[in-house]
Amino acid sequence: MRAAHPEAPLIAGGTDLMLEYTQRLRDFPALIDTTCVAALGTIEEGEHAGQAGWWIGAAVTYRQLMPLLREHYPEGADLLTRLGSEQIRNRGTLGGNIGNASPIGDMPPLLIALEAYLQLMSVDGERILKLEDFFLDYKRTQLMPDEIIHSLFLPRPVHNQRLAVHKLSKRRDDDISTLLGVFAWRRDASGHAQHWRVAFGGMAGIPARAPHLEALLSRETLESLTPAQLDTLTRHRIEQAIQADFSPLSDVRGSREYRLLAASHLVPRVAQRIHNERHATAPLMPLESLDAYLAQS
Repeated sequence: MRAAHPEAPLIAGGTDLMLEYTQRLRDFPALIDTTCVAALGTIEEGEHAGQAGWWIGAAVTYRQLMPLLREHYPEGADLLTRLGSEQIRNRGTLGGNIGNASPIGDMPPLLIALEAYLQLMSVDGERILKLEDFFLDYKRTQLMPDEIIHSLFLPRPVHNQRLAVHKLSKRRDDDISTLLGVFAWRRDASGHAQHWRVAFGGMAGIPARAPHLEALLSRETLESLTPAQLDTLTRHRIEQAIQADFSPLSDVRGSREYRLLAASHLVPRVAQRIHNERHATAPLMPLESLDAYLAQS
């Protein structure tokens, strides 16, 4: 059907597409309903590029996805509770959120930070690409007219992987993001944070990674910085890195200046969490060393 009618939009939950009809009075001569295609509504364990994970069908709803995220990526599940209302989560789909290609969609930054892949299919075959490469420009993607999003591959979390998700919006619940920042990292054997992947929504025409910020975080040992040092780092190098990565627009949800400043202020939140985790898991001082320390004090 997609090959025969490339101009017909795909519809699953219709939670965003139908706004084109009700608000912009757009006419749809034809729609292709994906909800009865069983293969698009399943979650299956599998692997890709040597990684274990799950293939998640494009028509899987947010409600269906919630248990998987709650078990393996609880921060992602918490984000999902803020995506629309319960009715929206019952109808809206993962593939719809990605295919809509909104720069303020909630799921793409999370999935980009987690190194997800997309499987695109047509009558001529399939191709798999990194999700971060799928988005080209505002509302433009690599999806060809005769293709559909078939599924998404979500890798399993690796040992010592950590995730922090921060959504800023005018209302906490049932609201569109002004800014969404997702930070993924791994703790090495000594407890230092390394292997950073940082993705933002609302900072550009597409959801995208922040390579300059990633490089800066990889060079710094956040958990060893004093508050004063971290404050200096935040004001200068972090802001410079984010400005090198993004040049956001001003709109009704927030100004360019607000978005840049807010994005830079997420880093101290992440640093505080790293510090807290490292402090909580640090071995206790032996009693003889503690006695000597107290005597010296």
